[in-house]
Amino acid sequence: EEAKAKAESLLARIKAGEDFATLAKANSDDSSNAPNGGDLNFFTPGTMVPAFNDYVFSAKVGDVGLVETDFGFHVVKITDQKASYAI
Repeated sequence: EEAKAKAESLLARIKAGEDFATLAKANSDDSSNAPNGGDLNFFTPGTMVPAFNDYVFSAKVGDVGLVETDFGFHVVKITDQKASYAI
């Protein structure tokens, strides 16, 4: 409950205009992505756990949301997308 409350608070702050990258650096438990402001770069469908994957690939650029996975709660902001092509 405490982790969810913290994530919901961060989500509200981002939606109110605070900088996502700054909050990610200060609040992320993932030391590999925190220095990048939470930027995961581009990844292909199926790379992430299902709930995270589903949110990311159904959201639009600019969307900010909260996703719960087995790893915890994630505040996710979609900053860019690329079209994928099958060859």
